[in-house]
Amino acid sequence: MKTILLSFLAFGLAASNFTARAQTVVNITATDASAAETWPGQAPNPGNVRITRTGSTASALAVWVKVSGTAIRNLDYSFGIPVGAFVTIPAGSAQLDIPINILDDALTETVETVRVELDDQTSSGSPLPYTIGDPKRAQVSIADNDDPNLPPRVVTSIAALQDAAEGANGIPVPGAFRITRTDNLDVAVTVAYAIGGSALPGLDYLELPGYVTIPAGVAFADVTVTPVDDAALEDAESVSLTLLPSSCPGIFPPPPDCYIVGTPASASIAILDNEIPPPPPTVALEVSQDTNVFGFPAQAKGSLRAVAPTGYVASYEVRVDGSVQFSGTLYYLQQPAPGTPFEFSFSITNLAGGPHSVQATVTDDQGLSARAERALFIVAIQPPPPPRAVYSIVALQPEAAETAPGEAPRPGRFLFTRTGTPGDLEFFSYSFTGSAQEGVDYTISYGPALSRTNGVTNILSQEITINPLSDSLIEGTETVKLQLCFPIIVIIYGVGAPIGVSCTGDVPGLNATINIHDRVLTDIPIVSVAATHSQACEENVPDRNGIFVVRRTGNLADSLTVPYRLSGDASNGVDYLELPGYVTIAAGSSSAVIQIEPIADGVVEPVETVGLTLQAAASDISPSPYLLGARHAAGVSIRDQLLPTDGVPRRQDIVWLRRCGHVIVPLPMPIATAGGAATLWAVEASPDLTSWAEIGLAEDPNEFVDVNAGDASARFYRFRQVASPGTP
Repeated sequence: MKTILLSFLAFGLAASNFTARAQTVVNITATDASAAETWPGQAPNPGNVRITRTGSTASALAVWVKVSGTAIRNLDYSFGIPVGAFVTIPAGSAQLDIPINILDDALTETVETVRVELDDQTSSGSPLPYTIGDPKRAQVSIADNDDPNLPPRVVTSIAALQDAAEGANGIPVPGAFRITRTDNLDVAVTVAYAIGGSALPGLDYLELPGYVTIPAGVAFADVTVTPVDDAALEDAESVSLTLLPSSCPGIFPPPPDCYIVGTPASASIAILDNEIPPPPPTVALEVSQDTNVFGFPAQAKGSLRAVAPTGYVASYEVRVDGSVQFSGTLYYLQQPAPGTPFEFSFSITNLAGGPHSVQATVTDDQGLSARAERALFIVAIQPPPPPRAVYSIVALQPEAAETAPGEAPRPGRFLFTRTGTPGDLEFFSYSFTGSAQEGVDYTISYGPALSRTNGVTNILSQEITINPLSDSLIEGTETVKLQLCFPIIVIIYGVGAPIGVSCTGDVPGLNATINIHDRVLTDIPIVSVAATHSQACEENVPDRNGIFVVRRTGNLADSLTVPYRLSGDASNGVDYLELPGYVTIAAGSSSAVIQIEPIADGVVEPVETVGLTLQAAASDISPSPYLLGARHAAGVSIRDQLLPTDGVPRRQDIVWLRRCGHVIVPLPMPIATAGGAATLWAVEASPDLTSWAEIGLAEDPNEFVDVNAGDASARFYRFRQVASPGTP
């Protein structure tokens, strides 16, 4: 229990009025001295302190107060009105109530107090305009609802036992919910619930009372849902029950039949229909170009065949490109037998070349419909004329490089040339590929398109400049490849239409490559990271932690602090012990270790990952304290249990965690070198099995976590043996 102790000080509005002081007496009492924390759903159990005055009530009176006690304000309780150094009894009133609202917590505590005391002086030291009477203080105690000596809380939850059905031969199949309680079974508990779902009580099932009583000594009670059979054809309907909080009085201790709603708090069952719907009609549609008519406009022919298994076809409709071309309502002198086929043939005229859509819909005598659709392509194509001009691409300056601030730029340059006059449908565009990325590793500048003539032939030329972008990454030489792309154009009824693009690829003279070299570094350290133990687990076994090793090159005389960013679907401080976001490599050391220590939560959950990406040094620091190596990101996985170690057949599947853009790649078995040393794997990735790029070094022999997969539509992996971690 908690006790709230309040002390009140009275502040005189007319301090010099001794007569008013003599006539007005202020007292304080606890009109409700026993308060308590309450459970969810239970009515509050606040305390109350009342300040009274004698004499005239014509004007408001400020009363100075002091608040004390063992309970903590705004943690264990709050006041129902503003309470500062003083409170004010309003004009026309002889009293002021101060409610003390209790704040529930999960702590087990003794009785705490709140004390309100009338103060005998103001903060300014001026006289009080009233006399402090007796009692001059009031105290409220707060009882704790987490006291282990109290009767245990009753916690209720609900589950769906079985669905209901209208049944056969008028015998319904009831559905059921089960409401379960825990802890105190000594008393009966009545649990209230709300009813919902698409089924209607009283029409689709017998009405429910909205509550159920769990008898004393029993842990659960069932709520039965009895369907009402009708002749209507219906889809499955639902009935849901949601547990409602207990309506308990605000007394302490709470009555033993009070309960708390646990989880799950709601459940749903289905009511299945027993009427069998008739099958819809079936329709078959065939359509093709009339090969006897290749002139313009073209023509197509088609047919449809429909069957209504339990009735007859009553109407039909044929649409071409969304517009109705044929339709009809069928009238019969004598009603056809069920399942009698309906057949209709048609011709479509005035069709332009290209794609078209044909759709047929039939409806039977019961209003049931069926639809079929076919694609139609009208062909009348002439090949385009061959190119008239001659094209070429060369690299005027094939070697480019990143440069340091203040150093002259070292761009690369392409030259495009077109000789001759192109045809009316002869267009081209540039395509830039290679391992370097535009906007990240370089920008493109286009020179003016220059036209000239040699007296016989028109010549068009243009220079394209590749401007390298300096960064803090060690990437090695990257490439920019320029090639030409031409649209694939066909002539459909005399009109040119592009249907795709074809690029020149490696055709000699129609492509060229520029190399972008890293800028030359001096003694700036280069940092990298690798996962030397990429499997972590919640299981209490040796080597359960994941391990990242951050390495540096260069001068080791001083310590080096490197910030990093964490990613993945495992949460820092929730799924593993919290990490600060930076690591310091001690002076004299070339590396530092970051451990991922999983937090065992006892919950069965899928594999999670932790990605760690080293961050570049701040751009406003010169010279930079370090540069990022090519391998500046790595990842580990967190599982409930460790995977089999070496010597046990491995799983060969790749786990793609799209929720965080990570991929867990199982590695081949390590291969020993001639000297007996274990081989490491350099991991390469490709989006198309053609262009491959190294994405990291697997220093753990079991798996590699690719933290940069993102939302790629495809990602392929291969492995290359290396002897050591290599340079950062």
